[in-house]
Amino acid sequence: METLFKNRFLEIMIDRERKFAQVAYFEETQNLTVEEYIENTTTTANYFKTFLNEGIDKILFDTRNNFYPISVDLQEWTVKQFEQFSQINYKSATILSTDLITMLSIEQAVDGFNDQNKRLNNSFFDNEEDAMEWLYS
Repeated sequence: METLFKNRFLEIMIDRERKFAQVAYFEETQNLTVEEYIENTTTTANYFKTFLNEGIDKILFDTRNNFYPISVDLQEWTVKQFEQFSQINYKSATILSTDLITMLSIEQAVDGFNDQNKRLNNSFFDNEEDAMEWLYS
């Protein structure tokens, strides 16, 4: 896996051979500000373009160590950042945060995107093994 981007909040990786990408969040997200959330989400959306332009069709969002609860306003803003990808077919698995409030906010944001993108094949998991098995099934 090649790391495309990494900071104290997240790491974005790609495996072109397996047509796979991963976004993993770090515990430092507990100190994330709204501005940093917006900056990191914008960065992720920009790399998302790269993924899909290169034929990546499997994406894993590992939010187990994400401790930033996304407000309703930011959930709506986040959905808008990814609307541009609503006509592209890909599979997305999300490993949910261990923090209940963060987990619920992530589920709501992803569900909001699912409502916009009927072609998205997304599922939630509590571990990487099940998520990877599902992505490659």
